[in-house]
Amino acid sequence: MSAQIKEVVSQCSVCGKFGSSQSPAPMQSHPVPVYPFQLVSMDVFFAEYQGKNRKWLVTVDHFSDFFEVDQLKDLTPKSTIAVCKSNFSRHGKPQQVISDNGTNFVNREWKQFARDWNFYHTTSAPHHQQANGKAEAAVKIAKRLLKKAEEAQSDFWYALLHWRNVPNKIGSSPATRLFSHNTRCGIPTSANNLMPKLVAGVPQAIEERRRKTKLQYDRKTKN
Repeated sequence: MSAQIKEVVSQCSVCGKFGSSQSPAPMQSHPVPVYPFQLVSMDVFFAEYQGKNRKWLVTVDHFSDFFEVDQLKDLTPKSTIAVCKSNFSRHGKPQQVISDNGTNFVNREWKQFARDWNFYHTTSAPHHQQANGKAEAAVKIAKRLLKKAEEAQSDFWYALLHWRNVPNKIGSSPATRLFSHNTRCGIPTSANNLMPKLVAGVPQAIEERRRKTKLQYDRKTKN
């Protein structure tokens, strides 16, 4: 009888509508990259800048956490692809690109672009933003910098320059992990700090950070 009751309840639309929300599943992570721009995530967001509401594309590198922020003319595949070509020519072609299911990513032109530039494109599950969490985190940072720049009437790009040179939880700055040196900004520093120096153990640091994050997250999850 218990099994039959569970079966009836599971098929009841009213019970499903007003039932308790299901616990989230344990965290699953993407493979840890071993070099810059091997794995990138992208997302489109809207934010006000210089008095106008603008469209932006964020492209974040999973190895360095360094992200590009580009204004889009519109949300057509052509505009998105043009920005990607500019970034890829600067940083190199990624092996894998992760995005949501927006129409500027899921279309015939983008598929052809992926074939021509030889990268693998994957999309996150609909209505599940956590699957593209790296891009979501970069969007939050970019929005916060834009709002602060608007409020202080300062330069967003100057603020982004400083953010890229600040060490994060991995132990080094995004600029250092991407370029093997900090970039010159408004903070006085010696020339030695601007000389190229390879940051060792980045994949291991990323793996350790993910392990700790997963440990905290999985405490409130179940299979």
